[in-house]
Amino acid sequence: MSTYPPHVNTPALYQDLSTPLEDFQRYVSVPFYASTPKASLGTLINKSDIKALFIGKLEQWGDRAEVIPNTLNCIRFPHYEGNAKVDIGQEWDALVAANEAATENPH
Repeated sequence: MSTYPPHVNTPALYQDLSTPLEDFQRYVSVPFYASTPKASLGTLINKSDIKALFIGKLEQWGDRAEVIPNTLNCIRFPHYEGNAKVDIGQEWDALVAANEAATENPH
């Protein structure tokens, strides 16, 4: 039974996986637009309970790193030629190479 209000359709993901809704309420993925201004990005990070920031392909990076706290786990995806070079955080490929795949469900 869905815990969503009656006027909201239950996402297909929950139905397809037959997974209890409460299992998905532990984590929330919130995308930031690449065009988010530096000041707004800083405000969003500081006022949220963000645990990690994944940084992907960006046309412009600029000085956004200035508003990202050193204590925030940042993970950057591979650089794409012709796009901005992001130099903060850990490299995705290095993280994958340094860790074994999970073989059991942690829950």
